[in-house]
Amino acid sequence: MFCIRKCYLFFFIIIQVSLCGNLQASSNDLNVSPELLKEINSYKLKKPIYRTRSQAKLLLEKVIARIRPSAESICAELSETQCDWELEVVSGNQFNAYASGKNKISFYTGLVRGIHYEEELAFVVAHEMGHHIGNHLNKAKRSSILGALLGAAIALETDSPEIASDAANIGAYIGRFSYSRQQEIEADTISRKILIDSGYDMEKARAGLIRLTRTGLSKATSSFGDSHPSGPERILIWDAIEADKL
Repeated sequence: MFCIRKCYLFFFIIIQVSLCGNLQASSNDLNVSPELLKEINSYKLKKPIYRTRSQAKLLLEKVIARIRPSAESICAELSETQCDWELEVVSGNQFNAYASGKNKISFYTGLVRGIHYEEELAFVVAHEMGHHIGNHLNKAKRSSILGALLGAAIALETDSPEIASDAANIGAYIGRFSYSRQQEIEADTISRKILIDSGYDMEKARAGLIRLTRTGLSKATSSFGDSHPSGPERILIWDAIEADKL
């Protein structure tokens, strides 16, 4: 009976958070074709170029100098946040980068060493800028707080402290991931616009998305509760934008 009450509470919170957030359809609604999956698996990626920390920093500075004018222009048009970014190169083998704090973007040296084309790095840089331009970090925080408050409010109907605690945690989690998938797609879209305006080769940038999928940083499949769309879904959306289908 206790388990049934917790399960019921979980699904009730999902419904409430979804309604309050006015969520759009998730990327789970996308239909990735077998042909696209075959292309991803058979695509001949160029061998990564090893770069020292200093070389990685120089390449990053080159990319920033090239995309900054477009990024600042798009930021001024779409965002109320400060259109300036603090960049940090972190020593580590992780093939990753992330946005944090107030317009801060961190890049692992493993990311720069794991790519071949400059366009691949430019896509990641512009993507993280897109998170700041879209004010995604603050929105995600607010969504998480809203979910936690809703969960806690619903849990007041029960006299169980454990269920009350679970409800707040579940609400915060659902509130956070409900928006993050959409935000990842938005960041990809902003990134794409920045790269086009900066004169980058979009086919080489697309290769970066394929590499992210093949390395496992961007998941090959998606499921309920994932915070990111899968790699094939991101490529599908990228191609659809190219074809003016989205």
